[in-house]
Amino acid sequence: MAFARVAKESLRWTRGQPAAFRSSNLVERHFCSACGTPLTYNFIKGPNISVSAGSLDDPEAARPELQYSVERTLSWFGSIGHLPGKRTEDFITPDLAADFVSYQHPDHDT
Repeated sequence: MAFARVAKESLRWTRGQPAAFRSSNLVERHFCSACGTPLTYNFIKGPNISVSAGSLDDPEAARPELQYSVERTLSWFGSIGHLPGKRTEDFITPDLAADFVSYQHPDHDT
């Protein structure tokens, strides 16, 4: 999962507060209690908090610069970019798309 690191004092929630799960004595994770979207990885004693790039309004703006825990990388991860790809419209037919309703939304009124 890609994260964007920010100083804890700079992070502001603009719509409610996330739910939290303390996954270890060192880490707390925040997530949306309404839809379950993972939002942060918080090393409790550190000065920064990592926000999941996929939860941002503009994830393209959060380009990765560093990999953590590289010793735990799965053996197949390096070749994932060489796998064949499918566009969304290749598996979501027009009939399915016509009835599609998303219960996740960006941080603005919908």
